Amino acid sequence: MRLHKWLLLVFAMALIVAACGDDGGTTTTAAATTTSAAATTTTAAATTTTAAAIQTIEAGVLTIGSDIPYPPFEDFDAAGEAIGFDVDLMNEIARRLGLRPVWRDTDFDTIFTQLAQGNFDVVASATTITEEREEMVNFSVPYFNANQALTINSNETPDIQGVADLQSGDAVAVQTGTTGAMWAKENLEPLGIIIREFVQPPDCFAALEGAQVIGAIIDIDPSLEAEASRPGIVVAEEIVTGESYGFPVNPANEPLLAAINAIFAELLADGFYQQTYDKWIERPGASVLFGE
Repeated sequence: MRLHKWLLLVFAMALIVAACGDDGGTTTTAAATTTSAAATTTTAAATTTTAAAIQTIEAGVLTIGSDIPYPPFEDFDAAGEAIGFDVDLMNEIARRLGLRPVWRDTDFDTIFTQLAQGNFDVVASATTITEEREEMVNFSVPYFNANQALTINSNETPDIQGVADLQSGDAVAVQTGTTGAMWAKENLEPLGIIIREFVQPPDCFAALEGAQVIGAIIDIDPSLEAEASRPGIVVAEEIVTGESYGFPVNPANEPLLAAINAIFAELLADGFYQQTYDKWIERPGASVLFGE
């Protein structure tokens, strides 16, 4: 079934439910009351769910957990406000739900546990949907298609063209708790390649710049961002893993999950998703609308 038809079905089911319904430390940033640049040029569809119909940790507030920075999905601007692709989407979802978005920066390695414990209402942090994670949290419908990438320091190892050029004893950086780390442990560690874990993606790229590691395995889009902003850092190979991002929600809050899916269907239908995508992302195939 084509994706947009499936999402419209999710949207319809959500309406039926509503009708029948009864980086070590944590930093908090509240989104501005004005919508993002993408939102200002889009006519918002009518809000399908009101804040009064949704239970959140704090009344009238959508508390969002995220590991920041991870551009182009989430980052901080000069004023310390959260920005990025995930941020624009989730801020608009909150707005259409009649909720005020509040972003809480936290380590990715513990983000799912914190969500399940009730520290956040939802997570927006370039999160791949996996069976293991679904044992702890519920995921929204997919909103992004992702792969992994091997980045190298072209000043130190210009001859490395891809994973096949890595040798036993080489060290590769990964972010703890990510699917990139899982892939590296499953595919590279058995070959004698050393996996070095870091808490934050910038630390992985800094280690690569400092020649502490031969390469880094990080999602393709942040890797392309590092290539554009860090001299010498090059994406040597895109590793096709066929991942899909979703927004994790506390499993005890099914009405919120249904509402997020319903609003996301609106964002697809009225063009907000595509406009936001075009603002932040350059890879056409990463859009869930690609091939429609």
